[in-house]
Amino acid sequence: GSEMCKETALNLNEELESESELPEKIVKLLKERDEARKNKNFELSDMIRDKIKEEGYAVKDTKEGQKVERL
Repeated sequence: GSEMCKETALNLNEELESESELPEKIVKLLKERDEARKNKNFELSDMIRDKIKEEGYAVKDTKEGQKVERL
């Protein structure tokens, strides 16, 4: 339930420590993308990555998780 959501958010925040000024919209998309990847829904994951790109951010997948950079 909602507890897992909080955990995901914490993990994302750690990964994005230098990106704490990320717009809420981007953070939400990243969480959705994380879920999509967990569910092996790579088509959705790619769609979300494109949406994030349209907002001016590049997503890279690393062993630690998603990294976001301003384009």
